[in-house]
Amino acid sequence: MLLRTVYNEPEVDDRLRDEAVRTGSSKAELFRRYLRAGAPVLRATPELELPPPRPADAPPLVLRTVHIDDALDYWLSVRAFDTHLPKNDYVCWCLSVGMQQGN
Repeated sequence: MLLRTVYNEPEVDDRLRDEAVRTGSSKAELFRRYLRAGAPVLRATPELELPPPRPADAPPLVLRTVHIDDALDYWLSVRAFDTHLPKNDYVCWCLSVGMQQGN
């Protein structure tokens, strides 16, 4: 595992916090769980429309540092490069897709 720093939307961090409190888990574990849930969806449906760019007037992002499996981190790097997205944006997209799966 390696330590990865990601800048998240405040709403995502709030949702992770609320769920962590409710379930007795940690935000980091939920982050990893949702990231692992989003990766297969993005693998299986590469034609998904890319997320829109973040508006310039959006609220500041929240810093989150978590341990991520090396293989998943490498896959995220490759996919970010292939889709011409910054890695942080791709990680956030994968996290969002995983949260939508409800795992």
